[in-house]
Amino acid sequence: RNKKIYEILQNSEDILRIFDEIMKNELDSLTNDTTNALPSRYFKYEMQEARKNLVHNTQFLKKYLDYSRVFIEFVRKDKFTHEISIMPDSNSPIFINNFKIQVEKSYLGQNIVLQDMQTNKKYSVDIILDNNNNAVIDLKDSFKEHFFSLSLDNDLEPLKKYYKFKLFFKGKIISNDVVFYNELSRLEIAPRDTYSIVIDESNIVNKTIPAFLKQIDNNNYFIPKGSSIYIQKDTILPYGINLRIDEGVEIILNHGASFIVNGGLVINGTKTQSVIIKNSDKDKKFGSFGVLGDGNSFVDINFLEIYGGSEDFINGVHLSGALSIHNHDFVSIVNSNIHHNAADDGVNIKNAKIDIKNNKFHANKADQIDIDFGTGVVQDNYFSQTSLFEIDSISNISDDENGDGIDFSGSEVIINGNKFNGFLDKGMSIGENTKAFIFENQLKNNRSGITAKDQSQVYILDNIYENNSIDIEMYQKKKIFNHPSIFNMTKNQNGLIVKKTVKSNYYKLKGNTDNIKLNLNPSIFSSFEQLVWTEYE
Repeated sequence: RNKKIYEILQNSEDILRIFDEIMKNELDSLTNDTTNALPSRYFKYEMQEARKNLVHNTQFLKKYLDYSRVFIEFVRKDKFTHEISIMPDSNSPIFINNFKIQVEKSYLGQNIVLQDMQTNKKYSVDIILDNNNNAVIDLKDSFKEHFFSLSLDNDLEPLKKYYKFKLFFKGKIISNDVVFYNELSRLEIAPRDTYSIVIDESNIVNKTIPAFLKQIDNNNYFIPKGSSIYIQKDTILPYGINLRIDEGVEIILNHGASFIVNGGLVINGTKTQSVIIKNSDKDKKFGSFGVLGDGNSFVDINFLEIYGGSEDFINGVHLSGALSIHNHDFVSIVNSNIHHNAADDGVNIKNAKIDIKNNKFHANKADQIDIDFGTGVVQDNYFSQTSLFEIDSISNISDDENGDGIDFSGSEVIINGNKFNGFLDKGMSIGENTKAFIFENQLKNNRSGITAKDQSQVYILDNIYENNSIDIEMYQKKKIFNHPSIFNMTKNQNGLIVKKTVKSNYYKLKGNTDNIKLNLNPSIFSSFEQLVWTEYE
């Protein structure tokens, strides 16, 4: 189907020319209709609308078929086996133009086997020296019979598809050079749309209860007040074990080491004796402090300071934040200081009701906090791309041009009373079908104050904008979502710098907000949806 559509699109100019010729020849006859059943201007209007739709559909289909991205994972399962996963995000078939894996030269002469896990077919491959004298495994010929694309579900909606392969060789992957092309457009997929990651799972970490934990009962342990704990290597608690960390505790993690709680967590820091989680060496980051729940567990964090972390991929879980909190019934973080972490996120929260209040997020590498599928409140926090203080024992984190103050996807959130300062990208990034009520925040010195993306519904009221390159921004990033909508409830909000794509919607309230009862509960969105809105001219 898509190939046939693309063939038609190659003739779109001829189709439009034929349409114009027909209408030029026939419109006079139609407008001279003597039946008087329809006014003559009706036919001209219908012709103009039909032409407009023809042009729109042609452009839409071309964009639909030209869009291609691809994700590749190389996962070392043990010292003899790698798994390769190819995950296309493309409506058109994509093929491989280049697929080279660089390895150490000591592996030259080794017999390599690639196995297609869909068909179990095996391909024998050699390690060769390329033009740069690097040892590489070249899989291009092995993949020449393969194409990759999204599938369709029973409702003909796009369905993700994962193509799995196993690569049998004794060694490690250093790097990869992978290039795909879109079969229909014949264009290579840009490097920015080709994502690859190399992961080592060959050393699975066994779960254990370390000696520094004190037992309360079968499932509950604690770290006593004032303890200083040094964690030298990855440590993972067994499933269902809840942990309490009392005031004044200091946890020092070695370079690359992660600590994971597979249950609930309570941190009982105080204003005078916070709990500190940090790296052991100024220039060497620890992995991640992770808290992985079962959907019914709770996380309650008070007066925590965490710095010197990065991220980790451990036992099959990607911990993208120095503090990574996944799958809990409720997560509360208050009065805490999260700073100088080199992870993709300072904090990452997935799948939880949230209460994030009175914290400082600053000088983290990319996003200060990233929340996926969260419901709740973010209130009275301070977000800054630069550090709020200098400490000699903390290494500097370079500014990230893609870093945001806060990033949401798939969430329903109230964002109130926060300050966002100095972000090279976005103060707030509201994406992937998120509903957000943003009111009485201060957004200052950011490239963009508020950015709404990908079918999000964002309601804004009485925010303060100062010296941002763009105050409000709207666009579609991912084609599987529609364009976003922003609903501005602020009276007399003149002088805002607004940048939007044509299909994004920017509304103002028809009437006033005097009768709206504001509250910090996501149920407020149903009230907003009952209001009458009109688009800005």
